[in-house]
Amino acid sequence: MLQACGVEKFHVPVERVAVARLKDCPEDFIVAEVDPAGEATDAQTYKLPIPRTPTNSCGEVGSVQTVLSTATELNRGQCGGSAGDSEKHINVALPMDDSLNESLLETLLEVFGSKREAVAQYSSCAAAGNLLFPTKEHDIGVFNERAEREQLHRAMKVSVPHLRSETRRHREATAGPVNIALDGDSAHICRDGDGGAIDYHIIVSYDCEFLLLSHLLGESVADALVAWNASVPQGPPLHLTAKFPVTASKEVRRSFHEVMSKRYPRITCRVSNGQVVIRGSSSGFGKRQRVDGNRETVGFTHLLIRKRNLDIMELRMLLAEHFCVPIDAVCTAGMKDKCAVTYQRCSVPCTRQLRHPREEESGIDGDVPLRLTWTDDLSSYVEILQTSGPHSAPVGIGELKGNMFHIRLRDVRGITPSELMQRSCRLEKEGFLNYFGQQRFSEHAECFMDHIGVHILGGRWPEAVRCLLRGAPELYDLFPTHMEPRYVPAKLRDARCIVQALNRLHRTRYTTLTRADVTECTQLWRDVCRDALQAVPYAFRVLWLCGAQSLIFNRLLSMLHGPQLPVTLPLLGYNVSVEGGVRSAVDKVLMELNLGTVDEFAQRKKVLGVGMPGALRATVVRPVGCSVSFTTVEGGSSDVFDATLSFFLPSSSYATIFLREVLGCDTWW
Repeated sequence: MLQACGVEKFHVPVERVAVARLKDCPEDFIVAEVDPAGEATDAQTYKLPIPRTPTNSCGEVGSVQTVLSTATELNRGQCGGSAGDSEKHINVALPMDDSLNESLLETLLEVFGSKREAVAQYSSCAAAGNLLFPTKEHDIGVFNERAEREQLHRAMKVSVPHLRSETRRHREATAGPVNIALDGDSAHICRDGDGGAIDYHIIVSYDCEFLLLSHLLGESVADALVAWNASVPQGPPLHLTAKFPVTASKEVRRSFHEVMSKRYPRITCRVSNGQVVIRGSSSGFGKRQRVDGNRETVGFTHLLIRKRNLDIMELRMLLAEHFCVPIDAVCTAGMKDKCAVTYQRCSVPCTRQLRHPREEESGIDGDVPLRLTWTDDLSSYVEILQTSGPHSAPVGIGELKGNMFHIRLRDVRGITPSELMQRSCRLEKEGFLNYFGQQRFSEHAECFMDHIGVHILGGRWPEAVRCLLRGAPELYDLFPTHMEPRYVPAKLRDARCIVQALNRLHRTRYTTLTRADVTECTQLWRDVCRDALQAVPYAFRVLWLCGAQSLIFNRLLSMLHGPQLPVTLPLLGYNVSVEGGVRSAVDKVLMELNLGTVDEFAQRKKVLGVGMPGALRATVVRPVGCSVSFTTVEGGSSDVFDATLSFFLPSSSYATIFLREVLGCDTWW
């Protein structure tokens, strides 16, 4: 497995191979970030630094309770809070348009009934197992002025959200010369003569999508979604919770998510164990931006967090949802292990809508840390311990001195405690090869040639998609009929992401795609795969391409390991020059990965919208302050023991690679 990531050599010769269990629980792997000043973030006395330049628009430092409760109140209060009860209505101040006069409103209510009556009728059909809601249409008149039609459509959405309106052209068939008339971006045919004029009728019918949401979530939630969507981009963030019917079938759940994705693209919606969490931001979650351009930003709030059993994307999603900012606006100094307890610093944009009162210093004295729990697993969460802000800049990637590790190895076999101690001391003195660890790569990797980022760099789009679906290989062979997220296991987040993008493109732009296109890998299928990869959130694309750069470095390090190993090797990018004897080795690695030459690689300044800068990376890294303690395993044999290792590593070095050299084994942890 590790060989598939380019990890092959040992810096210190291995005499006897040891094995051990690691990460039986997250508490076996504790990581504490060390900030640029050299202070460990897990220390009880640790305090986030106060802003260098205080401003009057937002306080310097806020307590956890103050800042986070303010954000929560804004999220919930502006749109009515938790809305699980359909009888509880949310009052939103929206103007009534004059075009929807009382006479027209009375006519619509007489024909279609009130909103509550329509929802009740829809729910009755659903309870009877019949979701084919009776259709009914009503022509409310002719509106030949485009401005009038647009005004009426807007008023309908606000005043009678359970109804939908559409414009239809009506023309009498007459003989005569044919002329082309333009209406906006479309064209229609009319004929000269008295009967050739086209009338624009407004047709009203039930809005079954709104009725579906009202039936599943409650009338108040559906109203809040309409009101919030009408207020974008000036509106406040949205946070709603509701109960999802436990009896809903898979087809109903699928329809629900399709409606939410179609009608409310700025809203994220998660359903787990019958609980629906809906969050929305006017800035949109899909755009890559560190600052919300639609709201005035007054700086960045820095956070000290403790996370348990979450990877970097899950951490960003939780913080983004809570603070109502784009996922890519959540910044961290580094990526930490998932199955671990980690202490680290993050930042989110601080807007005037999330401003907090001024205090002199941050801390958690007397405060209970706010816990944000991953919906599918209550044991996976992030706790916000401290906040500080506003700062003029976010927490930058690599903005740390390193990490302090406290790792417990269970059931160590194959070596004695004294041998383990000797190996640790020798590695502290001589160092170990600075490979990128397995956390950088997909756990499904089986060959160093078959990595997502490598295929993307090579422009092999279908191969990249197939690689993403390695956890569910049979699904690719069923495209496009099974090109839907519901067929992907929930734990395969990257796979679900690409399938969702493929499904959206297939329904909107590439409707002619067939199974033969996929099987024969036609140009159409290659275009679909390329556009789907481009549509995946930026944070995913960054991880994939950074993984490709890391693989190239690992292969290069394995190839050049020996007495003449350079002090540094290039992490390839457009701003890194490769000279001397290293160049031939780099060309060889790129050739075996089918990525062209060094010069061709350097010309790629961006791939799928992701910048490709390079750097120089140390080939050997030395741990600092290694200490080992031992525990005898109860009821075990005398040659089996537990060991706890504590050590410091500089930034971008991997503890699992250090443990690999300590034990002398190639284990995928």
